[in-house]
Amino acid sequence: MSELYYGTAAFLIGLYWGLHFIFLQNYLLHCWLLCLLCFLFLCRSKKYLPVLLCCCFCAFGLCLGVGEGLSAEARLQPYFGKNIEAWGAVDHLTVRKVQGGTSFILQCEGLRIDGANIPYEKRLRVFLSQNDIKNIEKIHVEGVLQNLEGFCNPGAFDQKTYNRVQNLGGRISKGKIKSSSSADSLLSDIAKLNLFFRQQLFRYVKGDAGAALAGMTLGGSEGMSEDGREAFNANGLAHLLSVSGTHLILLAGFLQILLGPLGKKYAKGLLLICLGFYALLCGLRPPVVRAFLMSSTVILGGSGRNAYGAVCLTLLSMLAAKPLWLLDIGFQLSFGAALGIIAFAGSMEEALQKFLPCLLAKGLSVTLAAEIFLAPLEIAYFHQLSLISLVSNLFLVPVLELSMLLAAAGNLLLLFTEAGALLLRAAGFFTEQILLWAEFFQQLPYSVLIIGALPPYSILLYYFGVLLFLHGKLAALFSFKEKFCLVISIFSAIAGISLYNACKEIPLTMYFLDVGQGDCAVIETPDRQIIMIDGGGLKNFAVGSRIIAPFLRSIGKKEIALLLISHYDFDHCGGVLTIPKNFTVKQILLPKEIAEGEAAALQKNILSRYSRSAFSIAQENNAYDFEDVSLKIIYVPREPAKGNAASTGAMVNYKGFKAFFTGDMGFEEEENIAGEKISLLKVGHHGSRFSSSDDFLAQLAPAYAVISCGRNNSYGHPHPRVLDSLNNINSKILRTDQLGCIKMVFDGKSIKWYSYKEERNF
Repeated sequence: MSELYYGTAAFLIGLYWGLHFIFLQNYLLHCWLLCLLCFLFLCRSKKYLPVLLCCCFCAFGLCLGVGEGLSAEARLQPYFGKNIEAWGAVDHLTVRKVQGGTSFILQCEGLRIDGANIPYEKRLRVFLSQNDIKNIEKIHVEGVLQNLEGFCNPGAFDQKTYNRVQNLGGRISKGKIKSSSSADSLLSDIAKLNLFFRQQLFRYVKGDAGAALAGMTLGGSEGMSEDGREAFNANGLAHLLSVSGTHLILLAGFLQILLGPLGKKYAKGLLLICLGFYALLCGLRPPVVRAFLMSSTVILGGSGRNAYGAVCLTLLSMLAAKPLWLLDIGFQLSFGAALGIIAFAGSMEEALQKFLPCLLAKGLSVTLAAEIFLAPLEIAYFHQLSLISLVSNLFLVPVLELSMLLAAAGNLLLLFTEAGALLLRAAGFFTEQILLWAEFFQQLPYSVLIIGALPPYSILLYYFGVLLFLHGKLAALFSFKEKFCLVISIFSAIAGISLYNACKEIPLTMYFLDVGQGDCAVIETPDRQIIMIDGGGLKNFAVGSRIIAPFLRSIGKKEIALLLISHYDFDHCGGVLTIPKNFTVKQILLPKEIAEGEAAALQKNILSRYSRSAFSIAQENNAYDFEDVSLKIIYVPREPAKGNAASTGAMVNYKGFKAFFTGDMGFEEEENIAGEKISLLKVGHHGSRFSSSDDFLAQLAPAYAVISCGRNNSYGHPHPRVLDSLNNINSKILRTDQLGCIKMVFDGKSIKWYSYKEERNF
């Protein structure tokens, strides 16, 4: 059995390298020949059999990874911006009503571009102005092919990897239906049944509670608010927002009771059929498939020492069928949790039973085992650890599981009688209470520990320390004192690395985050304090919780020393609404603005979410010092103004480096500013033709000009006149729509800049 463990590890290493180094495709034959030679040379001796086995597993993984070739997006790269035709099947589980129409994913069977048929069997996201496509099975659409570029920011969601895992190559905008058919298939009927159950659930359970129950019972968690999602994340419950192994095992136990009269032999087979259909109903997503295979193993008797083998075989079979799943975060976390529970839960339960009641010790040991094994992955992806998750998993998860059972039973019962509505309402009530408790736990001091990025070697040290303390064979090599000293040394080293990274002095660093058509700049001073100027904001995307919060966590920050809101346009301050949920803001400078309409609603919302003592109105010539860094208010309107005219102008100064932030001020406001040579200009109003006059730019003569704007925005920003004016004064133009997040570093002598999209530095 140990050969299987080592072979699985070798397979994962080979697959990972193969997926990241597709240029090895030309060397596959050489790889197989090398394996054959190794086999002929080593097979004469059993002593080398484990080595040979690992080499073969590694080569198999490497070949699978390399065989995936270019991503779907890379294959379509030459055709972006062109009119295309695409035909294939509608994925009904992805159909969403959006502003102005319907969005869905098309499983393509082919494309036609410039009159030529292109073989393409991956997927495309399609937007149609038509609202009702629920009866369409096959569809032929035409439209403009565009890429699926997401936001490129440190610490944030990796859209490119997600697209690759999902085999998404691009999107069709302005789509029109050329032809369609409604011939149903079994899979589409099952998908429609999922949607029927989902709509039935939402009839009786609204809001976040309904979205959470839909995710737990039917897969996916679309429709959940950012506040609700953040509460689940902070409590370490995010994995429960999809169908998990725990759910399926619990459901299997419930079904076993119902099928008991049939006898053990027939009940087990029927149970597996029911679970298989349920996995199909939930869309065969990676967590669902893993949960089905693992729960089936438990039902068929795979436990104890056989559990390791079951996990390895499940892992190998899933990745052999879908190699790209290795890059899926949910896939990694779910298998990591399973391994942690199998490896450590038993020994931890024995230790905890000395101090706690048996039932409590069992529940806590499972949670602890999973958390201990997953901690490095959580830090690597989310840059934080949920300390409250031990309490949440112990007390909230059982209630959530009960809610899931009630929702599943209620949905099924509604097909026959309205009594099912009572079960759905009960499930909704319990889930609402869970959300309230999750938000309460989230607000407790030290509920979440923000760590930031750690070097890879600290992760290796961590796992060595965990294995040394908990793994029987490895632990037996050392005495208790030796183990204790080694473990303390290892974890002290990791803590020391984190503490040093958090406290060491750094150069002045400015991040111009990629927030689409909006502005958000984060300044990290040499003594590690944070100044934030504006917070972006998009109506259809939660900038605060999806971009700003992950970024701040990635640099290990939980406090903002100063937040300056230039004016109350949503694209400048919409993102700050969710900041107080996770971060402390010590001081907030507000614009001198007459807020009306949407601006007034935004102002009221901001004032209600932050402590009143943190607010003050920006005043001209006021300066805010952070050791050697100074932020000075250069301009505010003499009388309260409306809209862009209310923009606050601010200058950041550090050892001769000067950066001017203009908000959305226009020509008239620029005339009131005394010009001086500066190092960097955050170009006003996203490069609009109504800002950045030639005289204004000539007076400032910035060495660098940063333009924050959305890709292919409808405003035409930045305007060609502004670009020409900046080029005429030899300013280096840096645009977030082209470069993603832009990082500027000044060490007191020179300026360097970095692009997070192109991964270049200059």
